Amino acid sequence: MSKEISERSKTIDVMKFILIILVVIGHYPNINTNIQRIIFWFHMPLFFTISGYLFKGDYKKLWMRKTIIKYIIPYFSYFILISLLQRNILLDNVIKFLYGGRMYSGTYWFIPCMLITILAFYFFNKEFSKRTIIIIVIVFYLLAHLESIFFLPYTENYLDWNVIYKIPLNVDVCLMSIVYFAMGFYFKSTINKIINKNNVILYLIVFLICLIFIVLNLKGILSYTLNMKLGHYYNFILDILIPGIFGIWILMTSTFISKININLINVIGINTLPIMYFHIPINGLIQNKIEYGIIGYILVGVVPTLIFAYICSKNRYLEFLFKGKITNRVLMSKTNIVN
Repeated sequence: MSKEISERSKTIDVMKFILIILVVIGHYPNINTNIQRIIFWFHMPLFFTISGYLFKGDYKKLWMRKTIIKYIIPYFSYFILISLLQRNILLDNVIKFLYGGRMYSGTYWFIPCMLITILAFYFFNKEFSKRTIIIIVIVFYLLAHLESIFFLPYTENYLDWNVIYKIPLNVDVCLMSIVYFAMGFYFKSTINKIINKNNVILYLIVFLICLIFIVLNLKGILSYTLNMKLGHYYNFILDILIPGIFGIWILMTSTFISKININLINVIGINTLPIMYFHIPINGLIQNKIEYGIIGYILVGVVPTLIFAYICSKNRYLEFLFKGKITNRVLMSKTNIVN
């Protein structure tokens, strides 16, 4: 691995670290609603943008099978483990989980949505020209907003929505997630330039713009909402502009932080999916017995998950169940058996 590629990898890990900590903070029960709204402006869109940036587009034969296993196996494994911890293995709970999306609480919606987004974009990239894909992405963007404005409820109590608005696995969110994914893929060279050039003046300008948006929101001057899980996006311009601006700010911040080489940050950045699954249920279990603030909420959401991830990395069966990791050799042998 070249030094340049290594630096990019470290920067992306730091960026994922920042985003996953913001995910945990965003789910803190006593968080200020304005701060939560600001976090929701960009944290989920940027996870899709990062995936688009990392997407190569020229994968080998076994890539699709490995990708499906990587997401689906942990998706069910974490559900079973967490349901056992919560003593919630009930038929009604299982049915809601299988239906997914807004039918089931927590962050489970993100995983199938990410998988569908990756597979859909892989198909587009394989079958269509760049121009055609851009047209498809624009159409998806328009459809996502039309659904949000004219169809989906405005309320945030999604569990109380009528079932007609609870699209299975939140497939309708893929209309929007593919847009952010495409941004990461097609602006890959621009992202690389930002990573490779530490432009302090540009950083200060971008920071100032983000700060203006934050202040306008806190002062009640800017009334802006973006919530991917709920399909809430109402502004055709800001829904691209704000995640983009904040994305540049966080990317540049990550570039500066990556120079420090703090290993724990990179470890957390690598383990975003386990933290995504675990931080809410673990905190929920402990908060029933002990009261603590936001720092405690972050630590409880992250530290036990890292320990669990480390244990899984030492056992191939646990690694398969909770990380979806499987070797090409195993896949090849299974393919030969099927054939």
